Amino acid sequence: MTSTQKPTGRSTGRIILGLGATSDVERSVDIAITLAKANEREILGLFVIEEEMVEMAGLPFTCTTEASTAQRLELTPHIMSEVLDRGASRCRQSLSIHAQRADVSWSFNVESGKLQTRLSAALAEGDYLILSSDRYGFDDPHLLDRLHFAPGLVEALVITPSRTNKNRNGPVIVLDDGDAAGQKTLRLAIRIAQTTNKELSLLALARSEQQMKLISDRAVNLLPAGQKMSIHRLVPGASDALKAAFTHLSPSFIVADIQGDPFENDKAAQTLLRTASAPVMLLRSSEKLQ
Repeated sequence: MTSTQKPTGRSTGRIILGLGATSDVERSVDIAITLAKANEREILGLFVIEEEMVEMAGLPFTCTTEASTAQRLELTPHIMSEVLDRGASRCRQSLSIHAQRADVSWSFNVESGKLQTRLSAALAEGDYLILSSDRYGFDDPHLLDRLHFAPGLVEALVITPSRTNKNRNGPVIVLDDGDAAGQKTLRLAIRIAQTTNKELSLLALARSEQQMKLISDRAVNLLPAGQKMSIHRLVPGASDALKAAFTHLSPSFIVADIQGDPFENDKAAQTLLRTASAPVMLLRSSEKLQ
């Protein structure tokens, strides 16, 4: 394990930034910086050297192709290890530059092992965990179960999108289906919107006019003076309508409850996470409002 650090003495918790050889480093670091500033947290960059990739490079007939010449190159465990080491250095440099520019506390570790195993263990080490969507097994039917019952005091998991939204000026969207976590998700969305200077949009997943009023009234009461917010009502369980809203609003960030609609449904959650073009933050929740 290697570690570097730049402490400031102001942070009260940690954001674990999970990185691997195929991570979109700049995008992931940008998300981590936003959350660190919005929540006064320290960032721990965790680069996992995947043992499987090194072992695969030792198989017979394993090779790679150079993009510029189409020439086949021999691939060995030693060459793969060097590639991964360079990837770790690139991730550390990116985090160092952006964190120092934003005056955010940071540290960086390099560890070897299985990516999913190490990142799952990281849930017990910080308040937030940031993962790349294309590296955390969205085809795994038990993904949401692992997130629901994650160990430790982790508050939320952030999924970086597999495809990037070109409109980075889009609103911060918060989903509220009327449960007790709605207050927490809205407050966090407000802080992110303020930090990024973005508009705020509330998608109220309400089954009745009465529930819609409860959600709207709570949101208005929590909204700071001068903060603007648009409110849209959707019917719970309507995944197609939610996908259409994501496309129409073109959000820069999405905040939701991992145990609320639609993410309590594993199939719907996987579909939305695959199609989202903005980072999705999933918070843990509690009881429903009456």
